[in-house]
Parts: sequence; structure tokens; C-alpha cells
Amino acid sequence: MTNKDNQAEYNAKRRIKAKEFLSKLPQVGSAKDRAILWGINDVKNRERFAQGLSINEDGCIEWNASTYHNGYGVFNIIADGTNLAAVKAHRFAYALKHGTLPNSIITNSDTIVIHHTCENRICVNPEHLEAITSAENLSMQKKTKGVK
Repeated sequence: MTNKDNQAEYNAKRRIKAKEFLSKLPQVGSAKDRAILWGINDVKNRERFAQGLSINEDGCIEWNASTYHNGYGVFNIIADGTNLAAVKAHRFAYALKHGTLPNSIITNSDTIVIHHTCENRICVNPEHLEAITSAENLSMQKKTKGVK
């Protein structure tokens, strides 16, 4: 067996372990949302999240760890040494402040997103985050970027 095969087998086992763990949590929202809601109540995850944050002159609490290709911060929620989910750092911060996440779907089939009022994608300051519909978010993006 090659190193690549060993790594693939190891990754498959980790995914199974994460799915088993998440399946034991209340079945509310997506798997990532369940991981967030579990993670905000776990001291080790909260402590890891708080490491490496900095405050800029605009009052943004900036995420100084990994980011997705689109510039949003990414936080790995870990349980028993297993990565449960890679989630957007600002969603984790929102849940830390509010103790929950908004429902991901609302009645008109528009999704709820966590919007940065400061327009800083790496900001995790809960005072700069609000739950809005994706349509509202798109409208705000068009206004701030001058897109018609």
C-alpha cells in the first residue's frame, strides 16, 4: 500500500468518524451548522477560535488564520481529534454571540446569510454581523460595488 493509499484510507476513516459524531447531534440545519452549534459549546474550540484575532482601526476583529479562496475566514471545528467541519469563521462568531444560527431557509425559499456590515470578509466582530436574506445581501453588494 502506498502513502497515497494510506492517506486516502485515513481520510475516509476520519470522514466516517465525523459523520457518526454529527449524526448524534440534534438534526437541525446543515451538517456544518450542527458542527458550529456543537463547537460554540466546546471550550477547546472556543479557545482555538480566540487565538490569533486582532482588532483593526475600524473596530473589526480580524481573523488571522486560514481563509477560503474568496477571502472569508475558515475555522476547523474539531471533536476528539477529528475535524468535524471547516466553517466560515464569521458564522462561528455569530453563533458564539447569539447561541444559535438563523434558520438556513425561510418561507419564500430565500436563504439566510450572515452579512458583514463593515464589508470586511475576515471580520468576526459579532457587532459587525447581521442575519439577512441572500437577496438583501446581493442587493447590498451591488450598491457597495457599483454593480447594476
